[in-house]
Amino acid sequence: MKLNSCSKAPFMRWLCSTQTVLAMKLTVILIFFGCLQVSADGFSQKITLSEKNTTFNALFENIKKQSGYTFFYNNKLIKEEGRISIEMEEVSLEDALNQIFKNRPYSYMILNKTVVIKKKIIEKEASSRGKLWLFCRLREKW
Repeated sequence: MKLNSCSKAPFMRWLCSTQTVLAMKLTVILIFFGCLQVSADGFSQKITLSEKNTTFNALFENIKKQSGYTFFYNNKLIKEEGRISIEMEEVSLEDALNQIFKNRPYSYMILNKTVVIKKKIIEKEASSRGKLWLFCRLREKW
């Protein structure tokens, strides 16, 4: 004896129809992608800064309060840079950092929730380091 649940009741026949199943699948997919879009929008950090003649330490503290990112840097190097005046509204963390370090001898890396700030390597230094490394490697082989 074969029981077919789709033919017993009119509701079950409607539920088992191909068009209904396709409509349900499409609805689930649209809801899923809608949720992904909302969650991706929530992760972007927007920074607003309006600082005049402030230190980099104070600027980094302000960004930390707004974004939750921790800053890791050599305090001596940053103190040498002096003061900065900057204004920006509702920009991403990367855009804010790019604008802050524009025309300055520093670069940054974002690792997890930490911004690591370091001095840029000048091309001459980089090429001489490469030559030194190559020399040491060749010397090891002899």
